[in-house]
Amino acid sequence: MPPDDFMAAISDGAQVGPTDKNYKAYVVLATGEAKFYFQHLNEAQRHEFIRLLNAKTLNIGYPGRFYRLPFFIAVDPGST
Repeated sequence: MPPDDFMAAISDGAQVGPTDKNYKAYVVLATGEAKFYFQHLNEAQRHEFIRLLNAKTLNIGYPGRFYRLPFFIAVDPGST
């Protein structure tokens, strides 16, 4: 799945299926499920992904969170 298609799909509400890997996710589309590797996102797309995640508009499948955050997302140690 090309990065622009991935970003368009998740921006339009496509469900992202979490995995136990920090480098990939599955996207549920009308045509089926597509695998996406996060390393294909450019810096601007990574920022947009984080914005969608922080705004809680990212549609994440069961259990509603990532098992492991994508590799490019760092958690602020002071927020835990």
